[in-house]
Amino acid sequence: MKEALDLLMTQYGEHRSISKVIRELQESFSPAHKKTLEHAVGLAYYFYVQSDKLSARKIIEVMSELPFDGDYNHWVWIRSALALHARIARIEGDIETHKKLVDIIWGAFEVGDETKQRINKKIFIRTLKGGDIGFDKVTACMEDGDTISEVNYRFSCLRKMILIREVGASETYAIEQAEKDIADNMIAIKKLLCSVDVKKILPFSDM
Repeated sequence: MKEALDLLMTQYGEHRSISKVIRELQESFSPAHKKTLEHAVGLAYYFYVQSDKLSARKIIEVMSELPFDGDYNHWVWIRSALALHARIARIEGDIETHKKLVDIIWGAFEVGDETKQRINKKIFIRTLKGGDIGFDKVTACMEDGDTISEVNYRFSCLRKMILIREVGASETYAIEQAEKDIADNMIAIKKLLCSVDVKKILPFSDM
């Protein structure tokens, strides 16, 4: 990760908010530190929304090499990196890499206690139906005029939708619908980022 962060600092050193996150990650990033995983993934998705796929890739390619350590609190963030990496690979026509990354996501359900494997896989398959994405929370924030929370929830929705879409979606939440929702959500995020204080959203909020 150090090399990737050094390259990003060279590119974004003059950008106060981004360079602050990069500097903090340079000092404390660890696969065993959930907060730094959150901020690394958050930065990658921020770059992706801002159409900077190259910067996003610098982070997610490193995170895609991190193994499943049995801790789902860590894995959900690594899995989000794998999903974004898979998406970029697929769009660029690298189907082999896409398949490899999706296989890694599914492969985590084959590690550890068999009972936990079955439970976690069942929960994951249920999420593919799209009912737990969090659109209701976005709507509530819009009604309350809470733009900061809206942006954070929209990023959360984006991570979930990209994961669902890249592993194949489901009959109840089809790939076509996921793609439409992803596109609409990214448009909304980009618009909101022009008006909110980015220091209050992930990954720019304090670690």
